[in-house]
Amino acid sequence: GSVAGADTAARLLTAFDQVVTTLCRAPATTAHDARAALAAPDLVGPPLDDEPVAPVRLIVVRATQRPDTVAAVDVDGSTTTYGQLVRRGAALGSRLRELGVEPGSRVAVSLPRSSDLLATIVGIHLERAVYVPIDPSAPSERVRSLVDAAQPAVAVVGPDTPADGRFAGVATLHVAASDGAADRLADVHLPDPDDVTPSDDDVAYVIFTSGSTGEPAAVEVSQGNIAASTAARQGFYGDEPPARFLLTPSIGFDSSMVAIFWPLATGGAVVLPGDEAVHDVDRLGDLVAALDVSHLLMVPSLYQALLDRRGHRLTGLHT
Repeated sequence: GSVAGADTAARLLTAFDQVVTTLCRAPATTAHDARAALAAPDLVGPPLDDEPVAPVRLIVVRATQRPDTVAAVDVDGSTTTYGQLVRRGAALGSRLRELGVEPGSRVAVSLPRSSDLLATIVGIHLERAVYVPIDPSAPSERVRSLVDAAQPAVAVVGPDTPADGRFAGVATLHVAASDGAADRLADVHLPDPDDVTPSDDDVAYVIFTSGSTGEPAAVEVSQGNIAASTAARQGFYGDEPPARFLLTPSIGFDSSMVAIFWPLATGGAVVLPGDEAVHDVDRLGDLVAALDVSHLLMVPSLYQALLDRRGHRLTGLHT
């Protein structure tokens, strides 16, 4: 008889393992369904070592224990510590409460990649409210459709937000870098971590589909979801957390959450390139080198362009 080659044998063993795994997890599975499972990827990872914790609580714990650790690096190289980030988040949370935000309220955020953005997210989650990211570079019509669908209680905007009616009818909170000045935060106390206890079922953020096949659809992601995904990511990639993660995805894309919550939940820093550098491959590569970026997340075509143009300067990246 014929002898199977190494590749064929490996495929047969993989298929056998997948069928056995399927039947062990669900003994009532039919032979037809077990065979169908061969074509589907196994997306169930190993069990987590510990109960996942909401990132906002981990951020507050870090601010309490190591307040001087750098949490954010802006495009100009200026830094924001965990203590400063959480104090500013708490101050913004108070302003949101004054505007009527309560647990479960949706808060639209249209800010560039900056420490202002991170502090706003922390403030929203300290209030157990819902972060609704809206790309500040999106056309007014797109923003208007998202606002109509999300029905936010408040919109957080920056000094460069166009005055074109995109947030008409919504209470707005204007933030600027000067809000984080030390003298403005002197009387703001760090929250007690024991008081930061969001429920797993609390909605953490709402992300919208592109709407390419119709109206944009809202997808709610819970605090439990981001806690589990962050813990699973850290477990998969090892004990060393991302030291400096470059935020390249648009805040309107779900992938931006990886660059925000993973480093902040594990004591790393988010590197914020601003909204202009992400469209300039040479400048982006220079920032990776100048700001000691260790991790990034981007589409393969952009990464290839980065390698082609600035590959010799990307020695600090972890792969």
